[in-house]
Amino acid sequence: MSSLERKSQIDRLVRIISSVCEVSNVAIIKFNQVNKKLVSKYGFHLLEEEEVLSLCQSLETNNKVSTQILEKLNPDFSDKPNLIPTPFFDSISMDSAKGQWFGKLYLIDFQKEIHPISPNKQESLHLLLQEIVGIIDTSDFQFSEKVPSPIYEHEFANQLLAKMADGFSVIDSNGKQILVNQAFLGMTGYSEEELIGQFPPYPYWPEEELEKINLAFTETFTAQKGNFELVFKRKSGERFPVVLSIGTLKNFAGKTDAFFANIREITDQKRKENQVTIAYKELEDITEAVNENSLVSVTDKNGILIKVNQKFCELSGYLETELIGKNHNILNSGFHSAEFWRELWKTISQGKYWKGEIKNKTKDGKEIWVSSVIKPILDSKGQIVRYLSIHQDITDVKLAEVALEESRSRYASIVQVLPDIIFRVSKDGVYLDYHANDVTNLILPPEKFLNKSILDTLPEFHAKQALEKIEETLRTNKLVTYEYELGEGNQTRYWEGRMVPAGKEEVLFIARDITTKTIALKELERNKSFLAQTNHVARVGGWDYNNLTGEITWSDIICEIHELPHGFIPTYKQMADFYTIESWSKLEKSIHLAMTEGTPYDMELQIRTSKGKLLWVRAIGNAEIKDQICVRLFGVLQDIDIEKKNQLRIQKSEESLRRAQQIAKMGSWELDLKTNQVVWTEELYNIYGFDPSKPPPPYEEQMKLFKTDSWGMLKSALDKTAKTGEPYELELETIQKDSNKGWMWVRGEAVKEKDKIIGLRGMAQNITDKKLREEKIMETSLRLDLATKAANVGVWDFDINENRLIWDDRMYVIYGITRESFTGVYEAWKSVLHPEDIERVESELQEALLGHHEFNTEYRIFWPDGSLHHIRASAIVIWNNAGKATRMIGANWDITMEKLFQESLKLAKEGADRANKAKSEFLANMSHEIRTPLNGVIGFTDLLKSTDLTPIQKQYVDNAIISGQALLEIINDVLDFSKIEAGMLHLEIIKTDLLDLAEKCIDIIKFSASKKNIEVILDFDFSMPRICFTDPVRLKQILTNLLSNAVKFTEFGEVELRINFEYINEKEGKYKFFVRDTGIGITEEQKNKLFKAFTQADTSTTRKFGGTGLGLVISEMIANKFNSTIILESEPGVGSTFSLEIHSEIVLGEVNGFKKIDTFKKCLILEDNDKCRMILERMMSLFRIDYETAPSVSSALQKIKNSGPFDLMIFNYDLPEFKALDGLTSIKEISILNKEKLNMILMQSASNEFSLNEELRNLGIGLSLLKPIKLRELYNYLYMGKIKNDDSIPSNIAENLELNHINKFGTVLIVDDIALNIQLLKMIIKKITPNLKIYEASNGADAVDTYKKILPNLVFMDVQMPEMDGFEVTKKIREWEQSQGIHCPIVALTAAAFREDEEKSISAGMSGFITKPIASIEIEKILSRNHLL
Repeated sequence: MSSLERKSQIDRLVRIISSVCEVSNVAIIKFNQVNKKLVSKYGFHLLEEEEVLSLCQSLETNNKVSTQILEKLNPDFSDKPNLIPTPFFDSISMDSAKGQWFGKLYLIDFQKEIHPISPNKQESLHLLLQEIVGIIDTSDFQFSEKVPSPIYEHEFANQLLAKMADGFSVIDSNGKQILVNQAFLGMTGYSEEELIGQFPPYPYWPEEELEKINLAFTETFTAQKGNFELVFKRKSGERFPVVLSIGTLKNFAGKTDAFFANIREITDQKRKENQVTIAYKELEDITEAVNENSLVSVTDKNGILIKVNQKFCELSGYLETELIGKNHNILNSGFHSAEFWRELWKTISQGKYWKGEIKNKTKDGKEIWVSSVIKPILDSKGQIVRYLSIHQDITDVKLAEVALEESRSRYASIVQVLPDIIFRVSKDGVYLDYHANDVTNLILPPEKFLNKSILDTLPEFHAKQALEKIEETLRTNKLVTYEYELGEGNQTRYWEGRMVPAGKEEVLFIARDITTKTIALKELERNKSFLAQTNHVARVGGWDYNNLTGEITWSDIICEIHELPHGFIPTYKQMADFYTIESWSKLEKSIHLAMTEGTPYDMELQIRTSKGKLLWVRAIGNAEIKDQICVRLFGVLQDIDIEKKNQLRIQKSEESLRRAQQIAKMGSWELDLKTNQVVWTEELYNIYGFDPSKPPPPYEEQMKLFKTDSWGMLKSALDKTAKTGEPYELELETIQKDSNKGWMWVRGEAVKEKDKIIGLRGMAQNITDKKLREEKIMETSLRLDLATKAANVGVWDFDINENRLIWDDRMYVIYGITRESFTGVYEAWKSVLHPEDIERVESELQEALLGHHEFNTEYRIFWPDGSLHHIRASAIVIWNNAGKATRMIGANWDITMEKLFQESLKLAKEGADRANKAKSEFLANMSHEIRTPLNGVIGFTDLLKSTDLTPIQKQYVDNAIISGQALLEIINDVLDFSKIEAGMLHLEIIKTDLLDLAEKCIDIIKFSASKKNIEVILDFDFSMPRICFTDPVRLKQILTNLLSNAVKFTEFGEVELRINFEYINEKEGKYKFFVRDTGIGITEEQKNKLFKAFTQADTSTTRKFGGTGLGLVISEMIANKFNSTIILESEPGVGSTFSLEIHSEIVLGEVNGFKKIDTFKKCLILEDNDKCRMILERMMSLFRIDYETAPSVSSALQKIKNSGPFDLMIFNYDLPEFKALDGLTSIKEISILNKEKLNMILMQSASNEFSLNEELRNLGIGLSLLKPIKLRELYNYLYMGKIKNDDSIPSNIAENLELNHINKFGTVLIVDDIALNIQLLKMIIKKITPNLKIYEASNGADAVDTYKKILPNLVFMDVQMPEMDGFEVTKKIREWEQSQGIHCPIVALTAAAFREDEEKSISAGMSGFITKPIASIEIEKILSRNHLL
């Protein structure tokens, strides 16, 4: 290639470089040892080669351009020098392929801002330069020697840098850190690896110093400056001062290759400089202050003056030359005694300083007073070398003291007793005189303010204020008072100023120091503010109740807690309504104790805010009692809702953790190596079998629990963990208490604090069961392996892509073919399938291959001999990475024998079902056959009882009734048990009122309980949802059974039904039923027999109490239907508690909501049973009626005297005091003693229900209710106000007590094929209501005809009749009624006792269902329901 062609290519590449780098001027200059040559250029306008070379050298050397060159580049620059921009300049060295340096590339632009070339452009530029270097003909030039390496790369330089005390750093032209010496690394704390290769900002440059550091490098580059004081940063973050000396390192071409920096730390120097500066400043200040205000003299150790200051000369009247070399006696006035001077010299000659006042005489004979301090000056050996004296001129002070003394005597008699400071001040504000009992109260000494203006002694603001008050005092001729403060910070004092005229030209200014008072007031305000802020943060508010006026005051915080506006003033009732019922009950009792006995209280309660939010609060209160009367109640209320809920959650979590450890049989421990104290969890004690109440046992005891080798492993692991911190995990063999082998899993780890082991902790778990299971699994696995072989299981593999089946030997046996006869393709297997199974099996196979279902099926095959075999097949599918099925691997079993066995089982089951159905029919027939005659026995015996009988006859009749009822109970239990055992009992879940159900259960047993004088209690959560979905019949059966047993086995005391409720979520909840008695109790041994059929806890129980022993068994079976169980807790001789829990869907909103009862204000509850009294108290709280309680008549009388009057009283007739009628007379006395009209409600047991009616009339008691009182019943009476106090019983009370019956005329039809049953039912109806007209029908056809003729008001229909049964008769009647548009109630009469019979009756169109034997009370209810009573 010719030179011209090479030149052309190079020029073209230079233009490309200009475009890539976006610069106007580009030049390539080639160097040798003699000269330099311009190889190529682009731009540069009209510049010649030499001018281009000069421009590049000038920019590289000092970044400057000559004016002539600028004018050539752009003529505008000559007229407008302010337009000249900072040029963009960069140069890049160029090396040959052999590494020889021969030139540079220069980039220059005057039209753009200075900015670096981006990395992408740098890469392009590098490639272009390589291309240019390859083109340049180097033969025409004599290359320079290889560029010398920089000085910092020389070995000598490295040795020198290593020994330098100062830090040294080198940075290349790109800013990269390329060298640091050891001193610099020690100075900054960084390692060489952390600094070399770093770009700015470097790690040791503080963020706040970056601007200064950048400026230092700029000034270095422009040669303005080389040394700088800066601040660097150590790796720890500590800042330290340095002197930074920066220089540049240039290469062979004179271009800056790198920067070097010498760094010298000047921390100590700076600290010393600061100390010296501070000392000099303090000395200058002291010297200036002394020379300005004091007389200073210095003498040698003999007292000869060697130095005096100007002030000394001015005051003494002597020149300095007249004083130097003289003794202080030159100034002696002769006023002081020789003893005075001896004491002075004695003091200072001992090296002590002397302070006192001296009277001197000046040169002209004038006497002056000075306050002097004389200080000995000692040499390094402690010897006195001279004395320094500093004097203050106090002549004016001494003269003023004389004047003040004279003034003081004038005012002493007036102001001697005053604590104030009194000033006499002229109208111009000049202090003329003063008086102060304690001069320390003066803020200035007298000489500083006497005869001086207020403007010269007080700050400007206070001076002007004082002059204004002086002017006001003289102008108004009145007392003027104001407050002010003087001083700053801790020296501030507060004053009260009072001015009174003292003539026309003067005032007396009386200043009283009120600093203590003002500070106390400010402190009080600060404390109030702090307390308010604290209370706000802690959510604590204060309250006050004035017991005399009834006024309640709440702080703003309490209003916020209740979500009420600030300033809300509640009434006592409003305050009470915010609390939940239980909380208010507790709080009210505490308030009562506080007001009557002065007992403070502190409790956690729940309130419901005005917006319905439920909160936990802490209530603290106390009473102020004067003359034994509470005048005030006060306290605080704190919002603790978050803390309380967290506490409850923590308690729940801790309990859950404890239970989890119990379930997992896992315990934990922790050892403090400092104190050697060991802590075990409760479960760890249980695992090891130690007493949790005692400290953890020593190692010796624990060793006995492990086998020797296991204990050695554990001890070795513990020692290793304590030393190295390495955790351990072991399974160890133990020796159990029964000497059997056991296993324990243990794990331990170290507890560290700042990498130091301070303790150990670990866990232990009893894994004996797990180990035994593993051994059993291994044994089972072995057996299974043998069983698989013995069971003739065949294994197959289906290659889907190849359509190839691979069978093991057993598969050929299962399919009855030989290996040779099987082709191994899918179709060969399909060909032996039963035709009816092919489509199904292939579908299941495809579903498995698509991943929809597992392949697990059964099908039939034909052997070559034509026999049919049943096969069970199971397989898994193998998928490739694309998700496509490629293989199936499975197994086949021949289950032909199993199928034959199943068929035989099916036939056997059908036979069993037929037998079971026959048994059920037999039970139904037996029920009918037994109940029918029993209906007559019990019914006629009951009627017989109401006739005139002798006592012995009445006793016989009672025994017969009891025997009949016992027989009926036995029949019912046997039928229920048989039904449950046969699986025929099913729950019917319907909407149920639980409160109504519970009250009905109590109604069933309260009569039998009252005859034994047993208290019956019904207790439940008033706030629980009363409506739920359950089977009321079966739930009632369980509760009635448990309650009946409780009454049966209790001779005295009480029987209680309690219901608790807990929400699961907003739609579901848990109801827990408790039946508690105070009966004979049950031993642990008896408990094991309790739920077994036809057994009782003790055979003597049957003899004493009777029964089949099926009651609890049936109840437990029904409970199981509810997915629950009956739990028993009992103690012999104390009593028993049976509990049952059921989960149910609930109906939200249907709770026991009651409106406030305004009819009655205050109630007296007279009840001796604590539990009953508590329930009545909760009822009153629910009704929002104030109440007082009394356990006896005497205490009730006392309550009326002290807390009355009352407008309502509820009392228990069964109190011991009411055994005679005199007790009721006492009630009348209570009524008379009460100052207001007293409405009375009497509670009586069921056994007394009819015997008290006459007494009620005579005493005027308004209402009698049976115990236990029903919540809704009591509420209805109180809310409607249906209580009278006249001598007659109201109609509603008479109805409640069943005093009379209002008979109504009507017609009843009885249909029964047995005349005895008809006669019995007629007599029961006639006894209840004699005016009813009764018709009879003995068969179905007669019944239909009679019904159409008489159109009765009610029909009693026997179900089981010949020819046409009761169900068919009812259907015919209902069909006829539909055509006539009428409807009559039809009640089924049946001896069948199954639920299915009741359901069948309702389906047939009957309105009701009662079983035989017929009870009079059931008939009475039906008549009443149909308005025939």
